[in-house]
Amino acid sequence: MANTIAINSKLDGFGMFVSCICAVHCLAMPVAFGVLPVIGASFLVDEMTENLLLLSASMIGIVSLLAGYISHHRRVQPIVIFGIGVLLILAGRFGVDERSPYEVAFSAAGAMHFAMSHFINYRFCKKCCAVREIQS
Repeated sequence: MANTIAINSKLDGFGMFVSCICAVHCLAMPVAFGVLPVIGASFLVDEMTENLLLLSASMIGIVSLLAGYISHHRRVQPIVIFGIGVLLILAGRFGVDERSPYEVAFSAAGAMHFAMSHFINYRFCKKCCAVREIQS
């Protein structure tokens, strides 16, 4: 049991990190859009980079949150918050004009929901395991 909580904690930590990087990327790109090609970092504005960040954050979220739900706490709040994040990102990508302030706001808010879902999942898993240790 302790091994699964350690793995899940690491996944949640990495998920929070990737989600926050995703949010910073969303917020910084409109400002840095013109500067990055000049300094040789145009790959950061590439759609492939956005898709890679989004795919990474999504896959880590799915694995970590489902593992926490199934193996530890049985609470749906982290999954619901993650789902809201997915909807916000989808709204930003497909519901508004590309590179509009609304796209940035939706995407950054979605990424922050991803990070928040990992944090809550981490707390629930820790609390659940602490209760089990006390009961043993």
